[in-house]
Amino acid sequence: GHGRKAYEWAPPFHTLTVDMESLNYWIRPQRLGAPLVALGATGDNPPGALGQPGTVGVIQGDDLSAGRISGGRFRVRKRDGLDTTTGTEVSGFLTEEKSRRFTFGSNAAGVPTLAFPVIRAELGREGAFLISDAPRGLTGSVSVEAASRLWGATALRYATVIDKPDFSLEMLAGYRYLTLEERLQVQGRLFSLNLNLTDNFNDRFETDNEFHGGVIGCRARKTFGRWEVSVRTTIAAGNMHQVVNASGNNTLTAGGVTAIFNSGLFVLPSNRGSDTTDRFAILPEVQAKVSYAVTPFMRLIGGYDALYLSSAARAAEQVDRSINRTQRQGGVLVGPARPGLSVSASNFWLHGFNMGLEWLY
Repeated sequence: GHGRKAYEWAPPFHTLTVDMESLNYWIRPQRLGAPLVALGATGDNPPGALGQPGTVGVIQGDDLSAGRISGGRFRVRKRDGLDTTTGTEVSGFLTEEKSRRFTFGSNAAGVPTLAFPVIRAELGREGAFLISDAPRGLTGSVSVEAASRLWGATALRYATVIDKPDFSLEMLAGYRYLTLEERLQVQGRLFSLNLNLTDNFNDRFETDNEFHGGVIGCRARKTFGRWEVSVRTTIAAGNMHQVVNASGNNTLTAGGVTAIFNSGLFVLPSNRGSDTTDRFAILPEVQAKVSYAVTPFMRLIGGYDALYLSSAARAAEQVDRSINRTQRQGGVLVGPARPGLSVSASNFWLHGFNMGLEWLY
């Protein structure tokens, strides 16, 4: 029967299990509520502004998706004793920092027209910050980079409530930790042929999400000779500590004189700095695995993971496109103090596949 075959391919007295896996995940993109960069038509007023007939977004929506993100995971399970049905499990994972970069630029004549669509807070209407435009004698380029990485750890106690040779069911309880870090960097460079002026600016938004909470769940395992199928479901609840940092710099050269400012375009004195908040969050996860016993003490494993996080501060979602340009380049603020800085949050998910080895001792 299944019970005899199961014990042929798993040492009956093992108390330690070690897993090492490679991860290939896809994560929810950093989403833009409005185009960050757009092409404009020279006949519009102003070109590149949202609502103008010739405006076409070139970085918008889910364009900042990181695509596939790789990583690794380990898991160690230690049973309390040979004749016990309880034990401890410790696991951790880490992904690479995955980034995506976009670069657009005009030719020497200022074609095409490139702009950052903004809301002119001091004027109360849609507008645009032009980077290149032939009729105005502007040439330039823009660069946008978004990056994400995450890591986490779990410490659990488990108790086997059903323990048969070919089937087992465990109850899990313990502690869950997860960190998601992201950044968005926006760079612009423009040169005015008419004024002999160069304007280079750089904005940087960084977010840090740190989750601490309790976790409960269960794991079911079924063996078929050398094959084993397991499904593990957990849900964690706890505190999500979120931090947003906004910084920028601007180098302006005109008439042979250079001035440097510690703000850019989307980061100005009104929102430069940091903000923090704490939110309640839930973190459910499902892991499904299939393994094959190469020897009684080593198994090949592969599976699928899906994770959801109810609250995460994403870097791209911290950009306030309403700007008051009176405060730019050392100016005195007149009118609304925009852009503003506050921790905006949305949900987060990841899913993907894993492969690895399991050793039993």
